Amino acid sequence: MGNNQINYSFIHSNEDAKEETPVYRSSALEKDEDLIDACPGGEQDLKSLLKKAFEEYGENECLGSRKKKSDDGDDMGDYEFKTYNEVAKLTQSIAKAIISKELCPKVKHDDVNSEDSIEFRALGIYAKN
Repeated sequence: MGNNQINYSFIHSNEDAKEETPVYRSSALEKDEDLIDACPGGEQDLKSLLKKAFEEYGENECLGSRKKKSDDGDDMGDYEFKTYNEVAKLTQSIAKAIISKELCPKVKHDDVNSEDSIEFRALGIYAKN
């Protein structure tokens, strides 16, 4: 039959990590290639990257979903898409609600190697995909 495996990643390092799982990297990278620390457009965080996408692709399809045709069957309807602009508006509304309800308080992080402290908000969401 032959070896028809597709390789999606490789073990990057596992030195001195007897009780830890190895670090994997994308097979699109060379073994000694570093990960990028910014996107090609210069964005360095997800917020900046999304903002650029919302501005650049405003009326294009962004997020799709579909519903069952009936409650008792498995047949699915066609995909219905929201545009980047609609998704931007929804995410801003959700973010404002989370902050106004104080569900994501500010956390102050003092960097031990710096005189500066950073305030940020972090939120984890555990949900079915």
